[in-house]
Amino acid sequence: MDKIKLLRNQNHFEDYDLNKAIEDFDKLIEEILSELTGKIIKKLFNNQGKLYDECLRINKIKNGAIIIGETIIRFENNKA
Repeated sequence: MDKIKLLRNQNHFEDYDLNKAIEDFDKLIEEILSELTGKIIKKLFNNQGKLYDECLRINKIKNGAIIIGETIIRFENNKA
């Protein structure tokens, strides 16, 4: 199924939700690859050019912005 139970030290059980673990792993890998890609593009293109601009655009969208033409709508994150 999607859950496993492990016996540790012959007296302690640990429960794991495999779907949640895979989802967390996917998010982490996506963040790492996104950051790595951004750094490579910035280094290769010296913070200029069409590919660099597209990378910035993608990051803005990823961070919750809405882009319509040349208009960028950003939302404040007001977590207390």
